[in-house]
Amino acid sequence: MQRSIARRFAPLAALVAVQLLIIAVAPSKAPDSAVGAFQGVTTGTGSGSGDSGSGGGSSSGSGFTPGAGTGTGSGAGGTGSGATGGGGGGGGGSNAAGEGGGGGGGGGDTSHCVGDRQYDPAIDFYAPPCVPKWEGGDNGGATYQGVTAETIKIVDYVGRGSDAVDTILKAQGAYVDVAQRRAFDDAVETFINENYELYGRKIEIEIVQGNCATIPPDNACLRSEMRQIAADNQPLWFKWNASLSSETYDELSRLGIFNSGGWHFRDSFGESHAPFHWDVQISGTDMARHAGQWYCQQMAQFPTEYAGTANPAENLNGRPRLLGVISTNDPENQASVTEDLRAELAKCGVDFGGRFYFYAQDITTADQQRRAAVLKMRSDGVATSIMCFCDLVAPSFLYSEEQQQNYYPENLIVGSGFMDADASSQAYMGPLGCPVAARPCTFEDAFGISSIAAQEPEFKDRGSRVWAAAGGQGNPPYSSVTADWDYFNMIASILQMTGPAITPQTVAEGAARLGCRGGGDTGQILRCFEPGSYSWNQDMRPVYWSTTTASPFNGEPGSYVELGPRIRLGEYPAAKWTMPGKPR
Repeated sequence: MQRSIARRFAPLAALVAVQLLIIAVAPSKAPDSAVGAFQGVTTGTGSGSGDSGSGGGSSSGSGFTPGAGTGTGSGAGGTGSGATGGGGGGGGGSNAAGEGGGGGGGGGDTSHCVGDRQYDPAIDFYAPPCVPKWEGGDNGGATYQGVTAETIKIVDYVGRGSDAVDTILKAQGAYVDVAQRRAFDDAVETFINENYELYGRKIEIEIVQGNCATIPPDNACLRSEMRQIAADNQPLWFKWNASLSSETYDELSRLGIFNSGGWHFRDSFGESHAPFHWDVQISGTDMARHAGQWYCQQMAQFPTEYAGTANPAENLNGRPRLLGVISTNDPENQASVTEDLRAELAKCGVDFGGRFYFYAQDITTADQQRRAAVLKMRSDGVATSIMCFCDLVAPSFLYSEEQQQNYYPENLIVGSGFMDADASSQAYMGPLGCPVAARPCTFEDAFGISSIAAQEPEFKDRGSRVWAAAGGQGNPPYSSVTADWDYFNMIASILQMTGPAITPQTVAEGAARLGCRGGGDTGQILRCFEPGSYSWNQDMRPVYWSTTTASPFNGEPGSYVELGPRIRLGEYPAAKWTMPGKPR
């Protein structure tokens, strides 16, 4: 039986199952003046008493761009600046707030490491770099809010659902209750505290159940709730693995709380909220630039070739390509299209003219909106090729309307909102995405670029391996644990590389010291925090949708097939896009 979208992404599906037009990025509010000018943090030069070598200490007067630290320090670790990820004091430096280097290489006990990783990368390819075991002593104590000499507090936020959402998820067997989430969080606590160097501290993960509406988000309520969480829970870090409400993350940053979540926010959001907002998913800016570079290099100068042929009266193949774009109507996502994508396309003389549509997150107008969207794709010249900067469910409306209107353009994947996951696209082939059984499915010829990696089998992925390594019995409590684990791993890895003195300054430097891992022909996403980037995922893989290939995730027909190694910005070859003929 085909897996449902909610089954693949529970508990994230709670934000999708009812709304269906859920956004990938919520509207952004300009940060208050306090952001980037937090109080009570000392910056300066770090010092350490390691075995040998010199490395980057706290950056001095250079803002909070990852990799920009140029301070001086001495201690265990090799030479290097923050820009190149050089080691700091190895955890052995001065322990006052604002001083001391992060986790660098060099002297000390590394017998726990596996190769150059902190633990066996067979559990998680993204195990952080190996650092020496901390020898103990004064770690500085309460160097920042949410930090004591013994603990680091992390809040795992659970947005309030609704009775309608819960009913649907329970019927699908995809409902995730707080007890299931707590069971996995307990395993995460155990695994991180046993395998990451936290300099005498242990993380404590506290689940907070939200009381504000999130479908759609009540931003005023969420801002107030964040202030209450800051007062009551006093976390160092706040995690909400969701695509909603950038106002929530804005408020947390204003309060000086590190926060993660909010898929595909633009780079400017991370920069203006530095160094507090970090995310796993590729930024909206980089996604738009990837899509533009790919289209310019491999599509724009060649005629349409992979449109559907079910409507002979409007066969788009052979025509010069005309691009159309669909996205949500929030300001952040609109700007990714109208500014970032448009600027990238302009480099090769391409513009989508009036062929764009920004949809609202209003389920009551879904039918009108999907008709209006396809009408816009046929205005200002018929779009032969459509990019959908969408979430994992909203495309079903688009593909359904295309089919009903007998319109078969090239449907281009751009790697947004997990719509490039196998189970999501299997659903696009079903009754919701292609309701007319007598007609070919408009999605069956889809192709493009994917931000995620090829999926591992369900319950055999890295989140499941962490569960087992922490002593969990049987399968993890829910199927999408890896989506949550990636966030916890990112947070813990940054903290390991930060060193004992946890401050906004040292956290930014710790993120830079993580370095880059994956990409190319490794089969893994390239992850790193390069200068100016606050999103961990960096690259894309070229893919096409195969209706005949069994998914490695669930074994059902329908999977994305890679056409080559992962690609970084600036590395798209100038070559005609080609893929196998049908049946694919």
